[in-house]
Amino acid sequence: MIFDDLRALASWALRRARPGDFEAVGGDIERTCRQYSGDGQFSPASAAVTAGALTRAVAFMQHGAGEANIAAIRTLLDRDGERLDLMPPGDINKRWRTHSDGLQQLIWQAMDPRLNNVERLRYRSCTSRPRPPVTNDPAITNRTRHIPQLLWRGWAARLLPPEGIRSVDKFRASLAVALLLPGWSQRRYEPLIAMLHHTRQFDVHYMIAELADQGHDSVFTALCEIAEYLDARPVPIDYERRRELVGSDLLPAEAWTAICTKTGTHPGTAPGC
Repeated sequence: MIFDDLRALASWALRRARPGDFEAVGGDIERTCRQYSGDGQFSPASAAVTAGALTRAVAFMQHGAGEANIAAIRTLLDRDGERLDLMPPGDINKRWRTHSDGLQQLIWQAMDPRLNNVERLRYRSCTSRPRPPVTNDPAITNRTRHIPQLLWRGWAARLLPPEGIRSVDKFRASLAVALLLPGWSQRRYEPLIAMLHHTRQFDVHYMIAELADQGHDSVFTALCEIAEYLDARPVPIDYERRRELVGSDLLPAEAWTAICTKTGTHPGTAPGC
């Protein structure tokens, strides 16, 4: 598979070559590669062009997904320009999905600044381990059981912007839904909101966009990391079971009032989440 990776990167580097790209391998090869007029789909007849392109491809992959490698791939992406911006992430995934996990991770990390907020979460491009979503991924259903309707107070406090938020409950609800986005195969929030049994309306898209606009998109990385943690480890509380147990006949209002009166507790004005 590594040879397929190198061939794809070498071809891409030739198609999007600019003056100076091949200077590291010598002036003669630099001039030869600049004069290359092929489309990159077939092996060039010139050994010098082949050597220059493969040397640059090896440099892309040599140190894994380091900052220099990501920046080099991002340069090629920028040269694809408007054509790339018109392509949905799914089409980009089709182009690279037969290549190694390492190269795919490099591509998605380089793509991160070009993706919208939802896609950054779905593809986990804001992490060091990005990967495309999978249709009908059972991990999403399993993760639902590990997430409350409102994000845990401790995590909400950590992720809350310093300047605050207008509605903490909506913030917690939105981030709980956003925890289901990593790996989610759709771009719609509604099924995820339903999976957590929410009955009140709130705008997850607006809340996530507001975080990004305020410069707090590091929250996206945190959400992806929490989601990965929940997928990989057993969680003692089954929140889905709790949601299914909630009902009007679980604890009659009279019994609840009696308990509150006996313990001196305010009975509240609305059911909790």
